[in-house]
Amino acid sequence: RSHLQTVRYFLIIIRLCQELVKELAAQDSLYALSKGFEKGKVDLATYLRLSREMAKEEFHAKAALLKIKQVQSTTAYSQ
Repeated sequence: RSHLQTVRYFLIIIRLCQELVKELAAQDSLYALSKGFEKGKVDLATYLRLSREMAKEEFHAKAALLKIKQVQSTTAYSQ
Protein backbone atom coordinates (compact mmCIF):
# COMPACT_ATOMS: atom_id res chain seq x y z
CA ARG A 1 0.00 0.00 0.00
CA SER A 2 1.34 3.35 -0.92
CA HIS A 3 1.38 6.38 1.33
CA LEU A 4 -1.05 8.13 -1.01
CA GLN A 5 -3.57 5.26 -0.72
CA THR A 6 -3.34 5.38 3.07
CA VAL A 7 -3.88 9.15 3.13
CA ARG A 8 -6.84 8.83 0.77
CA TYR A 9 -8.36 6.11 2.95
CA PHE A 10 -8.08 8.25 6.09
CA LEU A 11 -9.55 11.27 4.31
CA ILE A 12 -12.53 9.14 3.31
CA ILE A 13 -12.94 7.95 6.89
CA ILE A 14 -12.77 11.52 8.21
CA ARG A 15 -15.40 12.67 5.71
CA LEU A 16 -17.58 9.69 6.61
CA CYS A 17 -17.40 10.63 10.29
CA GLN A 18 -18.19 14.28 9.55
CA GLU A 19 -21.30 13.41 7.55
CA LEU A 20 -22.42 10.90 10.15
CA VAL A 21 -22.14 13.56 12.85
CA LYS A 22 -24.21 15.94 10.69
CA GLU A 23 -26.90 13.30 10.22
CA LEU A 24 -27.06 12.47 13.93
CA ALA A 25 -27.11 16.16 14.89
CA ALA A 26 -30.05 16.76 12.54
CA GLN A 27 -31.90 13.80 14.05
CA ASP A 28 -31.27 15.08 17.58
CA SER A 29 -32.39 18.58 16.58
CA LEU A 30 -35.59 17.23 15.05
CA TYR A 31 -36.32 15.28 18.21
CA ALA A 32 -35.72 18.30 20.47
CA LEU A 33 -37.77 20.51 18.19
CA SER A 34 -40.71 18.09 18.24
CA LYS A 35 -40.56 17.90 22.04
CA GLY A 36 -40.54 21.70 22.21
CA PHE A 37 -43.55 21.84 19.93
CA GLU A 38 -45.42 19.20 21.95
CA LYS A 39 -44.82 21.21 25.15
CA GLY A 40 -45.99 24.43 23.51
CA LYS A 41 -42.59 26.13 23.61
CA VAL A 42 -42.32 26.30 19.80
CA ASP A 43 -45.10 27.74 17.64
CA LEU A 44 -46.35 25.92 14.54
CA ALA A 45 -44.74 28.23 11.97
CA THR A 46 -41.34 27.96 13.64
CA TYR A 47 -41.71 24.21 14.06
CA LEU A 48 -42.53 23.72 10.38
CA ARG A 49 -39.73 25.99 9.18
CA LEU A 50 -37.06 24.46 11.40
CA SER A 51 -38.16 20.87 10.91
CA ARG A 52 -38.00 21.37 7.13
CA GLU A 53 -34.47 22.80 7.46
CA MET A 54 -33.33 19.94 9.72
CA ALA A 55 -34.87 17.32 7.44
CA LYS A 56 -33.05 18.88 4.48
CA GLU A 57 -29.73 18.78 6.36
CA GLU A 58 -30.34 15.16 7.33
CA PHE A 59 -31.13 14.28 3.71
CA HIS A 60 -27.95 15.92 2.42
CA ALA A 61 -25.85 14.15 5.04
CA LYS A 62 -27.39 10.78 4.13
CA ALA A 63 -26.78 11.44 0.44
CA ALA A 64 -23.15 12.33 1.17
CA LEU A 65 -22.77 9.15 3.25
CA LEU A 66 -24.03 7.06 0.33
CA LYS A 67 -21.64 8.80 -2.05
CA ILE A 68 -18.71 8.27 0.32
CA LYS A 69 -19.57 4.58 0.66
CA GLN A 70 -19.60 4.29 -3.14
CA VAL A 71 -16.16 5.91 -3.35
CA GLN A 72 -14.88 3.73 -0.52
CA SER A 73 -16.07 0.56 -2.24
CA THR A 74 -13.94 1.42 -5.28
CA THR A 75 -10.75 1.71 -3.22
CA ALA A 76 -8.42 -1.08 -2.26
CA TYR A 77 -9.49 -0.68 1.38
CA SER A 78 -13.12 -1.67 0.88
CA GLN A 79 -12.56 -5.12 2.38
